[in-house]
Amino acid sequence: MPSSWPLHWDEVSVFDVNSAALGQPPLNLMLAAGKHLANISASGVDDSRKSNDEIWILCGSGNNGGDGFVAAKVLADGDYNVRILASHKVQKTDLSNAARLHAKESEIPIHVWGDGDWDCTPEVESSSGKVAVLVDALLGVGQGGGENSLPRGSIAEVLIWTAEPELEDRKRLGIKVMIFLFVLSAMLYAIKRQVWAKLH
Repeated sequence: MPSSWPLHWDEVSVFDVNSAALGQPPLNLMLAAGKHLANISASGVDDSRKSNDEIWILCGSGNNGGDGFVAAKVLADGDYNVRILASHKVQKTDLSNAARLHAKESEIPIHVWGDGDWDCTPEVESSSGKVAVLVDALLGVGQGGGENSLPRGSIAEVLIWTAEPELEDRKRLGIKVMIFLFVLSAMLYAIKRQVWAKLH
């Protein structure tokens, strides 16, 4: 039997309940999940580029986000270039909050989503490297989880941003171009009226 396999949403909930009933502390589950996530993430980065290319971990506010913070710490300890993109300013659970503080103490860059944008926008590509792996640790199977529920709020905004990180920059540029064209049109119209007024 393989050491890991995909679980259905319903199976994960049962797994969590059974592990608690068997005396397995939730911390042990988070540490094991984070280490496994780190190993899978590391496999997506070529060893010769691990100090240049980045692994981005999207962390939600629950225990799934806590798994992401643990994975970030494990990767940073392995000399991988890691960046955390957190969907919320604070974690919902004590366990995920402890994982977040542990990652923060390790000086892993943490960007926080708020009011429709990052507190400090992460660079998608730099002169030294690029984002090699993007890890989704946003959503778990908590209340309302499952295949048919749609992300909302800051989680949805973060997912949209990851699909098109330059979208806001393009919107701002589009507004500037429209203003420029409006001013240019007004100036050309005024010049045209002035030139034709002299001729008539």
